[in-house]
Amino acid sequence: VRNKSSIKNLIDYNFKKKIHKISKRIIELKNEKYFLFFIKYYNNDINNISGSGTRQTANFVKVKKLIQFILDNNYKILVMGNNFDKSVEKIKKLDFKDKKKDVLFFNDLSDNYDLGDQIYVVNNSLGYVGNGCGFTEPVYFQRKIGVIFDIPFDPIRFPRHNLNFRKFLYKKIKIDNKETIFKSDQEKDILGKNINYQIIETPLDEIVSEIKKNFFKWKW
Repeated sequence: VRNKSSIKNLIDYNFKKKIHKISKRIIELKNEKYFLFFIKYYNNDINNISGSGTRQTANFVKVKKLIQFILDNNYKILVMGNNFDKSVEKIKKLDFKDKKKDVLFFNDLSDNYDLGDQIYVVNNSLGYVGNGCGFTEPVYFQRKIGVIFDIPFDPIRFPRHNLNFRKFLYKKIKIDNKETIFKSDQEKDILGKNINYQIIETPLDEIVSEIKKNFFKWKW
């Protein structure tokens, strides 16, 4: 779907009717400089291409370094997700020393994980960094930039419009020493035929480069 300003205007119109219901601690974020952040995590198996595993980030060392990079540039992180998302608890256990107070969790601030709260944090954020998930849709329609990494290329669902709002960084796959972009439709063939393969997640430096290019232009 094309990202038309009329769609954002419609969302904003309906959102304003519910502004009085926004959680108090969510409203307190209004003057903060923060990025929305979400990691889809199931296990440490980078080669997991079963179901939603194709869209997970297994390398949590990379996740920690990525969050630290954003914090070191004096921005806060608002981690999306609820208690059912394994990544939320893993991030809570990471040590960011004196910057730990700048890692916030939406589930702790929102009274009931309300859609109005979600739209509010999107509108007041600098943008989104993380994996592909349902939350990237309101980010897109509110015309915020999203840097989305560790996803397979989907030739059917690939959005061909408004790519200035979505920056995709795809996983790669190596078969017989040949490295290509990993496509979502390869899963059945690979698992069904017992093919030897290696999944390569998006390198940290590529993600950082995309963040710099889209959000930190004035710094570099």
